[in-house]
Amino acid sequence: MNKIAVIKFGGHSFKEEEGLKNLIKSIKFLRKMKYKVIICHGGTPSVEEKLKKENIDSKFINGFRVTTEEIMNVVKESILGNEVLEITKKISINGLPAIAINGNDALAIKCKKKSSQDTDYGFVGDIYDVNVDLLNTLINNDYIPVISPIGIDDAGNNYNINSDHLASKVAIKMSADIIIMITNVNGVYEDINDETSRIPLINNEIYQKLLDENKILPTMATKIEGLLEYVNETHNIAYIIHTNQELNYEVFQTNNYGTKIIYNNEMIRLAWKEDIENILKLIKISFPKYQKYIDYKIAPLTEEYDDVLIDILNKQVFLIYDDNTLIAHARLKIENEKARISRVCIHPNYQNKGLGSKILKHIEHYASLKGINIIGLTTLENAEYLKKFYQKNGYHTLVTNDSRGYTRAIMIKNLKPKDNLVDSYWYIQRW
Repeated sequence: MNKIAVIKFGGHSFKEEEGLKNLIKSIKFLRKMKYKVIICHGGTPSVEEKLKKENIDSKFINGFRVTTEEIMNVVKESILGNEVLEITKKISINGLPAIAINGNDALAIKCKKKSSQDTDYGFVGDIYDVNVDLLNTLINNDYIPVISPIGIDDAGNNYNINSDHLASKVAIKMSADIIIMITNVNGVYEDINDETSRIPLINNEIYQKLLDENKILPTMATKIEGLLEYVNETHNIAYIIHTNQELNYEVFQTNNYGTKIIYNNEMIRLAWKEDIENILKLIKISFPKYQKYIDYKIAPLTEEYDDVLIDILNKQVFLIYDDNTLIAHARLKIENEKARISRVCIHPNYQNKGLGSKILKHIEHYASLKGINIIGLTTLENAEYLKKFYQKNGYHTLVTNDSRGYTRAIMIKNLKPKDNLVDSYWYIQRW
């Protein structure tokens, strides 16, 4: 199962000298960690230049450019004739095979005219469908789609699409693991003129408060609203970072860069290689209590750096931190449309705080979005507290066996109860 990252690359970032250089470094960073990358780009400055050159007036309402037929032609000429060609060229010549896509290509971005009771936005579109098969075909063959913010309706009319909403819709439809918006400011500020007022974390409640206090500009509002839509759907973390900031571990681990958009107060994220030492440390202090049920050295305690790295690259490894302390960890393997959970561990100092259930629910939601119906795991049958924990979270024992010298239970949970469990016996064969 692919891990997917969507990057929204703003038009202003394209104009920055370091913008494309940092974008390319960030793509390489993500691909090294086995992410398939999709780029959605903006083009406001290029469009502005073209409109000014042709003496065409335009205006923005609520962060959207009111788009007449004349302006729509300028948008297509500017974005498809210059912006995306330059982006794909620069990415490709750096050894990253990029390919330009817009709504006209295999109906990649389907939309309808943006509706509003108060405003006629003209040829501004709201996305209702994304050609997932096309994008999957490209990323599965190692191409990097670079998607322009131009959609198409059922009648073949083109529409100007807000690139922030484009990135969000693509990330949702592709069940992306992460979305990053690269822009010309270092996140969200209470006061754009005060660098000390940067807001490191935003959820639905915080955003509503900022709106009520008129502290969010319309152009930033479209970013946050798009990211909140993604976050509310996936429960993953989304990021807004400055164009001069290339992606690195600290962007994900700390709150020192840009703004993170989070689901309520959830801070569960996928692991990076820099987390490995903390993962090994957590395993060593949380797994020994299981040893009394097993005659030989329990498998997690024999893991080394390279073992965990392989899992990070080939599985979904979920983490919860409290500041710099790793307090919860679990792994998910998806293959053949089946999912298996392993290595669930909670820091001894943080047990009885519901973290185990919290990370399980996150994984189950994640798996469901990936199309998984049944999820399974193994546990120690004679460790009653473990069995009760999983039963409390909706898992039931499918079978027990002694194949590894101790009694273990294969447990499963049906994520879509209306479906039958005929495929559940796949877990018996695999384990």
